[in-house]
Amino acid sequence: AVYAVSCAGCHQSAGQGIPGVFPALIGSSIVTGPVEGHIGILINGVAGSAMQSFAQVHLMTYTIKLNQMLISLLITLIMESLGMKP
Repeated sequence: AVYAVSCAGCHQSAGQGIPGVFPALIGSSIVTGPVEGHIGILINGVAGSAMQSFAQVHLMTYTIKLNQMLISLLITLIMESLGMKP
C-alpha cells in the first residue's frame, strides 16, 4: 500500500515508469545500487525534478512526514516488488 500511494503514480505499479517523464525503477542503479543512495533520494528528493522529499510530502491540504523506518520499509517493498532482495 505504501508503494501504491507514494510511488506508483509516477513510477507505475510494476516499476516500469513512463519513458521520458518518470524513470523506471526496474533495473535502476538507484534501486540496484547501495541502499544509502536510495535512502538519500527518498529523504532529500531530486532537485529540478518531480521527485520531492519523502521526509515531508505535501498532499493537498495536509502534510505527511515519513520517518526513517517507513522510508526503509518503502525501499524494501520496492525492491521486493521488483523481484530483488533488499
